[in-house]
Amino acid sequence: MLFACRRSFLYDCEKVRLDDVLGQIVRKSALVPYKACQMYDMVYAVDLYPEFVPWCKHGEIESVEGEHVRAVLVFHRFGFSYSLRTLNISIRPSSISLSLVDGPLEHLQGQWLFESLEDGGCRVSLYLDFTMQAFWLNPIFDTLFENITQNMVEVFVKRAHSLYACSNG
Repeated sequence: MLFACRRSFLYDCEKVRLDDVLGQIVRKSALVPYKACQMYDMVYAVDLYPEFVPWCKHGEIESVEGEHVRAVLVFHRFGFSYSLRTLNISIRPSSISLSLVDGPLEHLQGQWLFESLEDGGCRVSLYLDFTMQAFWLNPIFDTLFENITQNMVEVFVKRAHSLYACSNG
């Protein structure tokens, strides 16, 4: 489904349920008037996520070895904290691929793509394939993570607008 949103951003959204209880694939994209390198840098900077990603209380790059980046995010909701550690392959300015190292998920694979457009803007796409642990083991995290994944592209587009709108004219 493609629909127009405020500030002339276009979102292409799809949520596909693999399994009614555990597995999901999320595909979202947006056309933005910002450069691919700007969007890449914003997504790469996990230490700044607590400033704008809902329920994210801590973000840190633990190590960098060439294109391989190990990062951790800590989410807090209703008195519970959840750490999500990923190993990312970052290729500036075109993509960030991620895979779960540890956290309250059975499986997580994903990719951010940043495609430069002729008009100077870019298409930002997020693809996630994840499997929740059994719902009864962690219902608060399951609800939190599903909400975050469904809104992640929109959160980053809003952040980009607040950072780059004046500098891009």
